[in-house]
Amino acid sequence: MSLDLVIHGQLVTPSEVFDGFLGIQDGKIAAISRGELDGPLLVGPLLDVSGQLVFPGGIDVHVHVSSSELHPEGWTRLTQCAAAGGITSVIDMPYDAPQPTVNAELFAAKVQRLRAEALIDAGLYGTIRKRGGVPDIAGMAAAGASAFKFSTYETDPQRFPRIPGDELLPALRKLGRLGLPAVFHAEDGEIIDALIEQLRPRGQESPRLHAQSRPPVSEMVAVAGLLELARAVTAAGFPVKLHIAHLTVPPGFHLLEHYRSLGIDVTAETCIHYLTLNEDDLEQQGAPLKCNPPLRPAAMQEALWAEVLAGRVSCVTTDHAPWPPQLKDKANIFDNKSGMPGLETMLPLLYSEGVVRRGLPLTEFARLTASGPAERFGLAHRKGSLRVGLDADLCILDPAATHTVRAAESYSIAQHSPYQGRTLQGRITHTLLRGQIVYDGQTVTAQPGYAQFLTPEFA
Repeated sequence: MSLDLVIHGQLVTPSEVFDGFLGIQDGKIAAISRGELDGPLLVGPLLDVSGQLVFPGGIDVHVHVSSSELHPEGWTRLTQCAAAGGITSVIDMPYDAPQPTVNAELFAAKVQRLRAEALIDAGLYGTIRKRGGVPDIAGMAAAGASAFKFSTYETDPQRFPRIPGDELLPALRKLGRLGLPAVFHAEDGEIIDALIEQLRPRGQESPRLHAQSRPPVSEMVAVAGLLELARAVTAAGFPVKLHIAHLTVPPGFHLLEHYRSLGIDVTAETCIHYLTLNEDDLEQQGAPLKCNPPLRPAAMQEALWAEVLAGRVSCVTTDHAPWPPQLKDKANIFDNKSGMPGLETMLPLLYSEGVVRRGLPLTEFARLTASGPAERFGLAHRKGSLRVGLDADLCILDPAATHTVRAAESYSIAQHSPYQGRTLQGRITHTLLRGQIVYDGQTVTAQPGYAQFLTPEFA
């Protein structure tokens, strides 16, 4: 078989890791061979990365392209970050400034921008207005929404509202009929707002006050309520796919496991920064590490790793939400924007901290970063695994090389990295999207317009 490209390396499939050859034809994985042990070698131009790990390209289902109207990351910059980080597909959140994606017209306009400006493939979330938005779900679903995002905490009444329970119930029933995931930012506003009011006057004393204003119970209360809503609509014949975003509290994963035993279709992600940073880092670095939910104490960080290693986490994401320095430099921690960059560092960090330091199996690494999110968000028919017939999306990592994080080399608007100066074991040498090299280990080579808009397909 003559192929467009043949790659030789350590192939990480869903079930095993072996030295082999992967053949690419017309942007798809056309053949996988163990070489001489499996018959004649595949024929075609050879990219020999012997000894390096060939993973499926990363899929990040939690990024923010346009959180700021004046200082947006933007599709081009964000997808440059992704390609440099071994990530070949993203799904963007709907909370754009000044107007979130709440109807089919806004959704279609966003798809146009994606196709014109992005370098890697991407899907989109939809959301609804605080009141009266349920009828708009059908139009966005028909236009290709991967999922719908809601919040139990109100960051802004228009851009990032809390959706009240009497609106959530019909929304969940609608999504249960459509078969699309309902994704939640799960924090309890009554607990948090009272604490912020109490602590804000002291906000210059310590960045740690931000974490104290959003305690673990604020997540657990919100998650428990959402599980009961999902149980109610499922019992009524609308089996909704519930997904909890950026869960930081280890007992929350056990609660989800219990509800799964009751027949509820529920999953949860955590973010790379909750696994690699904690409250001590927030105290030291300050506002650049402010995020919601906040970083947790070191003991909880280690307990979260136990959930990852036990297989109770469905995927790891970035919640990539960068802000320029002028929006992260206020003396009072509560006056700074929340969010941080992560796309360029997620896969190297998870490899270095998870695989090298804690023994995370390579197949689990691939599940957390590729096949898990692909399956949950309807992309497994094209993405997420090294399997014949799927898109040839690859992340190639040299396990023997080290990499020191330097913010000055980043494509992000943030001009900051929480991991500045941290040396990681493992370095990404190539990123391929649909068979084309989009990152060569030094430079992102793809151009705007190469991206495809991803629409979900559920079995």
